[in-house]
Amino acid sequence: MGRRAQGQFADTAIGDKVIMPDGQWPVVGVFTTGDIIESTFFADRDTVMTANRKNTYNSVLVRLTSPAAYETFRRAVTTNPALSVSVDRHSTWYERLTAQQSAFFTAVAYAVGIVMAIGAMFGALNTMYAAGRRPHPRNRHLAGSGLRLDRRGNIGNLRGVASGPDRSLDWRGHRLDLF
Repeated sequence: MGRRAQGQFADTAIGDKVIMPDGQWPVVGVFTTGDIIESTFFADRDTVMTANRKNTYNSVLVRLTSPAAYETFRRAVTTNPALSVSVDRHSTWYERLTAQQSAFFTAVAYAVGIVMAIGAMFGALNTMYAAGRRPHPRNRHLAGSGLRLDRRGNIGNLRGVASGPDRSLDWRGHRLDLF
């Protein structure tokens, strides 16, 4: 069992049992590689094939003696006429494996972001419309002064020119409190 897998799943200490399709398997060791492989479980080939009721392989992970041995291994396997395989480095294989999922999750993220942006825009418009529709209760005394406090018309301009720590504006000798 990989070190990261051990951190992700409960009851995975050495000696604990992991539930698999054909029963419980004991954890007999923990390995560290420093890459994505640490998030996996390893078991004997024959045991895994029997447990999963399969007789074919989807992928095979091979540990070479050195990185320089990759090209020799790739040439030997791909030129064998009895095999129909592709040979990739683990990083390339993992990128190809996750590319489809990555594209799906990216599309979902953009779709959710667009819906949220549209919702935020309508929320802001609704708030501005509601704010400009009725005068603030503290400004009702200006109702007959000629200011269009009951319309959307000037609310943005009034907020923009208001100054001071209390966000108020004096207009024709009247104090206008902006909220």
